[in-house]
Amino acid sequence: MLINNSSHQMVHIALNQHGTRALQKMIEYVVNEEQVRTQHILSGRHPLTISQIRTVIHALRNEVVRMIQDLNGNHVIQKCLNHLTNTDAQFIFDAVANNCVAVGTHRHGCCVIQRCIDHATGDQKQALIAAITRSAMPLIQDPFGNYVLQYILDQNEPRFSSPMCHMFIGKISALSRQKFSSNVVEKCLRIAEPSVRSIMIQEIVTSPDFDRLADDPYSNYVVQTAWEYATIEDQKILCEKVRPLLYRMRHKPYGRRFQGRVTEMDRASPLRTLSGTDDGGVQSGPGMEGYGGGYHAQRPSIDGMLSGYSGQNENNVRHEPRPYRHEGAYQQGGQVLSPPQQYSMPMQQSQQMQMQQMAQQQYLEQAYAGYNGPQSPNGMNGVNGINGMNYI
Repeated sequence: MLINNSSHQMVHIALNQHGTRALQKMIEYVVNEEQVRTQHILSGRHPLTISQIRTVIHALRNEVVRMIQDLNGNHVIQKCLNHLTNTDAQFIFDAVANNCVAVGTHRHGCCVIQRCIDHATGDQKQALIAAITRSAMPLIQDPFGNYVLQYILDQNEPRFSSPMCHMFIGKISALSRQKFSSNVVEKCLRIAEPSVRSIMIQEIVTSPDFDRLADDPYSNYVVQTAWEYATIEDQKILCEKVRPLLYRMRHKPYGRRFQGRVTEMDRASPLRTLSGTDDGGVQSGPGMEGYGGGYHAQRPSIDGMLSGYSGQNENNVRHEPRPYRHEGAYQQGGQVLSPPQQYSMPMQQSQQMQMQQMAQQQYLEQAYAGYNGPQSPNGMNGVNGINGMNYI
């Protein structure tokens, strides 16, 4: 009686803050024919009849999209998905498939469409996802619609993910630079089949706008994901295309991540042929800190470090190697010098230290010999103490 009397106002009841709870409670008792018979036999309870189920469906079927987009009404639709059979809930699947853009781009609709994917089975699910895939371009660029596409990709079924990935081929560069669509492109690279993923990566690598892709707050993540899943050959190509951009990206977080990837590639690859050595024995090698086209920094070679002692100086006068001091480190002005620094110390600095040590030794010898310093109040000098005892 209650269902029949409220059928003509059921949509308005669903949209009401208090009415929606009452309607959801009624739908909880809506059961299919088999459950009606079983419940009637076991408990003797009089559940809703099949005709009442049809009454609820007939009252709601023309306003599904309106209810999905409503703060209160969307809960009634989700209650129908939870308690009606897939056959009885077909009116919801049809309405969502025919209006997937309007539903998927709505704050509440994007949640309901995901619940529809969960409850649909077999041909229902195939038809629903096919309709969403056909509307993938407006959905991928929407702040809510992109979550619908990601939810389909998370199903990890090639029959659903491959057609969607093919929808984006040829538009990877433009989609990667947008905030919401870049997330979907990343997920496509992760879950796509190897053949489809290779096509997408090749589009990124050969893009004429690669500089913009790498140095962009959104598409840089797409490039990094492509680098992660690319083949060794494609990784080498990406490395050489990113290398000239490192200098201008050096102060950006993703620039430092790119630098780490390039450095890792350089360390993993064989050493490159060195271009030569300058006058100071400075060589350039791979994997050094630096930026720019060559990405090589300079470090002194061993011969260059020792050129002042075991090599030839600028006057072509060869010096004999100096003996290494094994007795440990010594101090210069309060700074402890380690043996490698001591070994490569310039000659002039070493002579100055020797002169300072000689001056200190001479001062101590004069003090022990009774050198008369300033007189103390007791008439004793600055070296001797009370009763002829020395302070030193």
